[in-house]
Amino acid sequence: MIKLALNLHKFNNYAFFCPVSRLHVTVSNPIGYVNEVTTAILKALKSQTLLDVDGVIDIETGTVKGSAKTEALKKEPEKVVKEDAKSEKAENDSDSKQKTETVDNPTVETSDEKPKRGRKKADAE
Repeated sequence: MIKLALNLHKFNNYAFFCPVSRLHVTVSNPIGYVNEVTTAILKALKSQTLLDVDGVIDIETGTVKGSAKTEALKKEPEKVVKEDAKSEKAENDSDSKQKTETVDNPTVETSDEKPKRGRKKADAE
């Protein structure tokens, strides 16, 4: 993820929106994250409307510096997270089976009388 910020030191620079990447930064929310560098983002970086916080975008070419290294690093933790999620799901399934086996169904007593609505005249006096 590429971290971009709105340049608050530029005059009349209140907001920026990129329709392709759906990046929307404002004065109240000046930092945003994107996965790709679009032409609108590249133009904003060249005109200094946006600032590259991490310094990973090459402004001349419009590419991300060291993207192969960052992609390789991002893929490894995702695999670990998925494996952890599978093991947690298996544990949760076994816990839920145990819970359903130990729950007893209590009998509910029903009466033929319906509950009365409102207050009785005797209670009102």
